[in-house]
Amino acid sequence: MAFSSLGAEQYEAQVFGVSSWATQNLRNSLVSAYGVDSPVYLFTDYGGKFFWRGGFIEPGITTGVFTSIGVRGDLRPSGDVPTIAGGSPVSVAGDFRLALAWVPLQLRGRIWLYRDIFFIEAGTGPAYGFGALEYRAQYSTGITDNRYQKYSEWGWLTSAALGADFELLAGLHLQLSVEGAWLVSRIRNPNILATSDVMLSQWFLRPGLAVALRF
Repeated sequence: MAFSSLGAEQYEAQVFGVSSWATQNLRNSLVSAYGVDSPVYLFTDYGGKFFWRGGFIEPGITTGVFTSIGVRGDLRPSGDVPTIAGGSPVSVAGDFRLALAWVPLQLRGRIWLYRDIFFIEAGTGPAYGFGALEYRAQYSTGITDNRYQKYSEWGWLTSAALGADFELLAGLHLQLSVEGAWLVSRIRNPNILATSDVMLSQWFLRPGLAVALRF
């Protein structure tokens, strides 16, 4: 373990961007409530990190966006949405939009594997979830049903990454990494007519690029 380039650099601040793939774990709930659609689980997310330099394990903090799901689709006719109480099944036309994202605040630790080039880091902490669902339907009976539901939930996010650091100029570095993350939370059911919650256990794969300033 060598820190030949450390010098008087005691801190490191980063801004990063990642391409984030999330698992399709909400798909069954969406299908049962609204019919088969094509949710989006690939996003570009951003964030920042701060590390205290010099120890064998360098402590740090990080925050950013973990985009979980984005959906925009048409409601299917008959059966895919609740029927009117006491009546026969009716046809329906309309659309829905669902978006959900998380902002964690993690404590992290980083270890350099070879000189000041290759590293591993991991972190854990609470994550604030936010989003909204908009639902608009027009029944064949002439009834219009417009609903809007906001999400404001808390979860817990744990992640680990493997990366490489490249010095561009004195104090200015470029880092490439691949991160895996796991989110656990309980959110309201995406079916806004349901009363039960959904236990969300979601994995993310996030290759990313960061610009780091050491001082």
